[in-house]
Amino acid sequence: MGDLFLITGAGRSGSTYIAKVLQNCGLDVGHHRMGKDGIVCGFYCFDVDRYPVKSHPVPRPKFGVILHQVRHPLKSIGSITTGRSWNWSKQFIPIPDSAPRLTRACYVWLIFNEEAERQALWTYRIENLKNVWLDLQRVLIFDTPYWKAIKDIPRKVNARKHNTVSWGDVKQAAPEIYQNIRDAAERYGYV
Repeated sequence: MGDLFLITGAGRSGSTYIAKVLQNCGLDVGHHRMGKDGIVCGFYCFDVDRYPVKSHPVPRPKFGVILHQVRHPLKSIGSITTGRSWNWSKQFIPIPDSAPRLTRACYVWLIFNEEAERQALWTYRIENLKNVWLDLQRVLIFDTPYWKAIKDIPRKVNARKHNTVSWGDVKQAAPEIYQNIRDAAERYGYV
């Protein structure tokens, strides 16, 4: 493959899983590690001078293909509350450090996904991976069948325990962006 690819979006959207799946396809790609073919990294939806993982090349490489991966917003937002990269992410989020974790997670989900969507060739749902497999093969240039690529990779490869989040919880935690989150969820096919 001549051009590097980037798969990006908000954290906790199945990035570890898709990196392992693509490795099973023979692609040299890492989760937060640049391979010869590309990288799966939520942080790279921003082109900045500093990243929270030291192995990320700076400046951000030029990518020939950028894809945007999403996961159900309520599952992602709940999982983002367990994150440890707020100190880096807050430069993009217009709320105080003292905001509750759920409020911060709502903002992170929305702002990271909007930025990834703006740059991406297209957006796909990780839950819909089987249905977009032929498109991934065409764009990333590999021919491994879906069943072989997912073999032996647990669906919850990097799962974290977190509280269940409802739409009511999101509306209460971030009422000023609630409709933006719902609109994005609908664009991505979740509502």
